[in-house]
This record gives sequence, C-alpha cells and structure tokens, in this order.
Amino acid sequence: MFAFHPVSYYRVGWNRFDFFIVMVTFGGVAIDALGNAVPLDPTILRILRIFRVFRILRAFRIFKAAKGLQAIVTTLFRSLPALANLFAMLGLFFFIFSILGVTLFGNMCTLDDQYHPGMGALRCAMMVPDFMMDPKASFRSMPVAFATLFRCATGDGWGQLLEVCSLVSTPRTPVADEIWARYLQVNGSAAGVANPRMSGIELAKLAIRGWNASVWLPGGGYPAPAETPGWPTPNQAASDWLALARSALPRCMSDEGAAELQAAGRLVC
Repeated sequence: MFAFHPVSYYRVGWNRFDFFIVMVTFGGVAIDALGNAVPLDPTILRILRIFRVFRILRAFRIFKAAKGLQAIVTTLFRSLPALANLFAMLGLFFFIFSILGVTLFGNMCTLDDQYHPGMGALRCAMMVPDFMMDPKASFRSMPVAFATLFRCATGDGWGQLLEVCSLVSTPRTPVADEIWARYLQVNGSAAGVANPRMSGIELAKLAIRGWNASVWLPGGGYPAPAETPGWPTPNQAASDWLALARSALPRCMSDEGAAELQAAGRLVC
C-alpha cells in the first residue's frame, strides 16, 4: 500500500478486495483474543465469531496474481445484465408451468392429507403412501409448485413425481374373490358366502362404513387427529377396514368415484 501510495493503491478494485480480506482476517483473530481475555456474553461472542466465516475469502486472493482468472471474473460480471434477462425468461416459464401444475395436479394427495379430521382423511388415506406426493414437492399452491418445478429442473427425484402424476384409476370391474373373502373376514361374516360381483366403489362404501363405526366415539363424533395415535387407523378394526378400501380401489380414485362416494355420504372432498 505504501509502495504504490494509498490513493493509487485503492484505485484498483482487486487491491480493495485484498485489503478487505486482510482486515477481516485480523478481525477474526481479534475476536478470538477478545473472547479469551474479556468475559463476554456467550451469545454476543457467538455472533461476533460469525465474522470468522469471511476468512474463507482469503482463497480468492489468487485472483490478484492470476491475470487469466481476473479476466474470467471480469467477463462474468459484465455478462450479469444478459444473465438477468435469461433468468427473467426462465422465471416466466416456471410461473406459467406452475399455474398449469396447480390447475391439473393441485388436488393430488400428499402425505399429510391423511391426517385431516373425520372423514376428510379418507380420500387420501385410501391411497398407498407410495402413490402420494411429498408436501414439499407438490402442486397444492403456487410457491410450492414453483419450488417443485425447480427441483424437477435439477433432476432430483423427478421420476417419482412423474409416476405419481401419471396415475390412472382402475377400471370399474367386479371385485375379485380374494378381496370379497377378505371383506367377509373383516366383517365377521360366515365364510363361503358367494361373491355378488359388486364393483370396487360399492365395496369401498361398505369398507368406509365399517371404518366409520370403528373410529366413532361412544359420545358421538370423531377423535381429534392430533390426540389420536395412529390416525386414521387408531385401532386394528379401522386398519383392516381401511386396507380393504385400498384393495377395492387400488392405485388411485377417479373423480367420478370420489363424487359417487361423497354423494353417498362416505367421503368428504
């Protein structure tokens, strides 16, 4: 500094950067010495020691000696206005597709939807957890959808998200004999009753009625999920009925099926 004269020295940006790094390093040493010599509040001492993180900037002093690196960094700084336009365009694309994601997949079940009170938990509780979205990687709202799209752009777990969003409901065919036998077992009916070949929706109605009876409190009403361990399956009977409903409607439920269950008073959407 004194060889070049302070005025000439501070005219160069890299010299100012180097001076800042040296002062931060001295500041970190002074903070350590002060903490050992003077009794300070531990909270204040921890806050002061945060400034020691700036010591990592000493690695950037190599830029001062390497002219090629200086040229690269200078070029990067000069290209920032163009990069800002690029990021603005990317943000616009993310915004558009976030709206599409919320519109098309905003009603997809997430892992925390099954903890709603009462029958509000059934729509998602009947789904296998592997077919539900992570609450932090879903399309339930615009901010979450924006973060989800950014996650997909980085390639982190986008295949699982694609699989969940590509689920299709099973065709409305009569339930298989093994599922009907499971219903007889859970219901406590006599074995050997012939399968009436009812649809999965009809069997799901019976299963939901059984689940409702197993969780209904003696004084009336449903238990509070926050105060009920294992909700929505607080007991073995509720677990068996819910497993039966999942078997009757595997993978996912169609909008028509959900509307039919809601009209029958077996679901709250």
